[in-house]
Amino acid sequence: GVTLADGKRMLPAELLPDANNPFAATVVLHQGVYHQIKRMFGVYDAGVTALHRVAIGGVALDERLAPGASRPLTQSELALLQKAVLE
Repeated sequence: GVTLADGKRMLPAELLPDANNPFAATVVLHQGVYHQIKRMFGVYDAGVTALHRVAIGGVALDERLAPGASRPLTQSELALLQKAVLE
């Protein structure tokens, strides 16, 4: 885990470099705090120019939704999120 500039210690995250783009990567977080990815990369003086969330707690985000749009969760999605909270 990374210790942020304010002293807060983050849980370890997974960094998966993009084989086709040396300036891109997938980051898998196991906690979420305000602007966490930007703050974690900032510790190493690395900027973040774009972020795209693909899942929350095991629930893949619906790519058909427009930015800012929402839809009700299915029962199975709700169960996945509840399981993630309990773990």
